[in-house]
Amino acid sequence: MSNYNDLVPLFAGFFHQDWRDEFNNTEEALQAFVNDALPEELTGASTALQKLIQSNMSEEELGELMLDLGCFYNPTPTGKSYKQWLSDIAGRLASPVRRDHRSVTIRDYRKDVRRKKK
Repeated sequence: MSNYNDLVPLFAGFFHQDWRDEFNNTEEALQAFVNDALPEELTGASTALQKLIQSNMSEEELGELMLDLGCFYNPTPTGKSYKQWLSDIAGRLASPVRRDHRSVTIRDYRKDVRRKKK
């Protein structure tokens, strides 16, 4: 699991066992993570998701790992595999995100940080 520790804030923080009490759907939970996460958490989660998607884990292994990471959402009743759902999340994290009422990408944030250091 240590290869995927950067996914704990996302899954344990927003897809925990009571996530349905806080959010109407998975998109709301994911948006809450995007809005609350530090830029380095978004980058870490995105990188870890890519590694996980490219792994050779079976669906059963992915389901067990999700539980180990604190995720209590199972996409299979919706007709999606874990790998498909994780790919959807990775795509969402790679696209522009809403933070502080403006759309920024992780790349834009890094450029801003570099400019401020000069």
